Amino acid sequence: MNHFWRNLASFTKRERRGAFIFTTLLIVILIAGKFVPGFIEQRPWYVIEDSAKVKSWIDNLKQQQKLNLSKFNPNKVAIEDLYNMGIPSSVASGWIKYLDAGGRFYNKSDLRKLYGMPDTLYAKLEPWLRIPQKKARYYNYQEAQSGLEEKTKPLKNFNPNTYSEDMLIDAGVKDGIAKNIISYRNAGGNFYVKTDLMKLYAVDDAYFNQIKPYINIDAEASQIIKVDSVELNSTTIDELLQLNIKKNEAHRIINYRELLGGFYSHKQLDEVYHIDPYTITKLNESSWIDTLLIKTIDINKVDEYNLAQHPYITRKVAEQIRKYRDFASEIESLDELFNLGIMEPQSREKLKYYLLF
Repeated sequence: MNHFWRNLASFTKRERRGAFIFTTLLIVILIAGKFVPGFIEQRPWYVIEDSAKVKSWIDNLKQQQKLNLSKFNPNKVAIEDLYNMGIPSSVASGWIKYLDAGGRFYNKSDLRKLYGMPDTLYAKLEPWLRIPQKKARYYNYQEAQSGLEEKTKPLKNFNPNTYSEDMLIDAGVKDGIAKNIISYRNAGGNFYVKTDLMKLYAVDDAYFNQIKPYINIDAEASQIIKVDSVELNSTTIDELLQLNIKKNEAHRIINYRELLGGFYSHKQLDEVYHIDPYTITKLNESSWIDTLLIKTIDINKVDEYNLAQHPYITRKVAEQIRKYRDFASEIESLDELFNLGIMEPQSREKLKYYLLF
């Protein structure tokens, strides 16, 4: 440091003045460049003031190129076809997007609706556009009816309770009616008398009178007594089908009843998996419940696994009951389990029908 000052002292007065001025100017320039905006400005060799104008200029340049046109259907073109014609990319892209979205050109002037379509370009395209117009086909009602009559097979005897769809059609039954007969049977329905066919959709008086002489219902079916009401804890799947309950729902109802041990309320039908509200309403009106038929569980004899199979008892609760029973030797009442907190209070009303002490 002392060496630096000794060298500085050896400068002449003019040299020291020059060094001072140079240092001062350098400091001023640095400060001005930092705090005065635009004092030192670096600009690229090119500046794009308005990109939209440049894009427009490029598109106009492309439009001025010579178009390679021939007759074409504007509804049946691919983007490569448009490029080959010399259509600008911005117009071609909008064109294809319009078609892909389900749009259609019904008249030549519809092309004016395309985004970015200039009038000058449309004027060049218009003479080459070919849009085929669909012609209305003449329809002769009498010829159509006579054709249908020729295709209709002559009626033959048929059994609506046993014939398959193909057999019904072969017997001269209309296709739609044949499908309805099968659907009615699949839903658990049965035809006990001829007039039961009038329950089917599309079977009016005129058509019924036409097929009535050919309907063959065996004596066994006509003697069946149709079920109007069932006891829910003893009913069978066949009886539920006679109430027009769907077959898959009838199976679910019976299966859930077996898991429970029986129903004590119609409200429990809401717990059956995937059951139609109409079915619940139908059973509320057409069934009754005998709670004496409910199968109970002896709480002091049942093992933990079987106890946990009941819909209202979880595995954890079954385990706690088994442990408490091992400790106390015997469970005397339902209240005992609730007082110990093993079961929730809201389960009391449900489980009182199923547990035996």
